[in-house]
Amino acid sequence: MPSMSLESIARTISERREAFLSYNTLRLRELIRYLSPKKFELFHTIPFLLHVNLPEFPGYLDDSSCAHGIYMFNRSGFWRHALKQFRIHEDKVKKRQDIQGIYLMGSAGTIGQTEHSDFDYWLITDKSTLTARQRSLLIQKAAAVEKWSQTKYNHKVKFFFLMLINCEKTISPLLIRKVRGPLKKRC
Repeated sequence: MPSMSLESIARTISERREAFLSYNTLRLRELIRYLSPKKFELFHTIPFLLHVNLPEFPGYLDDSSCAHGIYMFNRSGFWRHALKQFRIHEDKVKKRQDIQGIYLMGSAGTIGQTEHSDFDYWLITDKSTLTARQRSLLIQKAAAVEKWSQTKYNHKVKFFFLMLINCEKTISPLLIRKVRGPLKKRC
């Protein structure tokens, strides 16, 4: 394999990131186009329920250490939609970002999507920022949202948890050998 410069690696990562985002935008459009109004409501509500921990919403846990909040969620259309839908003021919500990312997986938004397709999500958390108790509470919160989705909408929702451990364990060892020190120092 030819040696690659750090700039070349960064360019490749950027190109693949853009392709990934474009693909996911297309999937999201297709998903929304074929959802019934009821399922569309559910789809819009799920991220909001993970972002907040308020007693009036499903998934609430009466524990101040409960992990919640999605990174940069307050800049999304989902957030603006939820504020209108639930008529809550933004200041009422604690500014937490314990969930680094939420990704819809599976057949949703693809040619395999049907009216009965589950909503399967990856929830990404950073192991270095959450305690074992906080992770456990987040798992309980997600299970409550899954149960609520099934009960209220008769729709299966499943969360799969992935943890960022640290850069050295999650980045390819080959890539680390290629760029040696500079990348390791940034992680």
